[in-house]
Amino acid sequence: MSNQWLHRWIPAFIRGKYDDCVSCHGNTHVEKHLPMHLRQHYIEGAGQLCEHCYTMLYPPMSHDNNDENQ
Repeated sequence: MSNQWLHRWIPAFIRGKYDDCVSCHGNTHVEKHLPMHLRQHYIEGAGQLCEHCYTMLYPPMSHDNNDENQ
């Protein structure tokens, strides 16, 4: 007996529990029931982003000491 149905069912079950990224549609690992004010990488008016898409849209700011001295 083939387990192909199981391989299709498990990802669908997991996707149903977590929010998908509004940019790449990947898994965000953020449960749907988590309040928005407790989420990381959530953009009000847009939705939940995965960590990769969030850092691509909002790169971390670097604090370069050389810029302050000039």
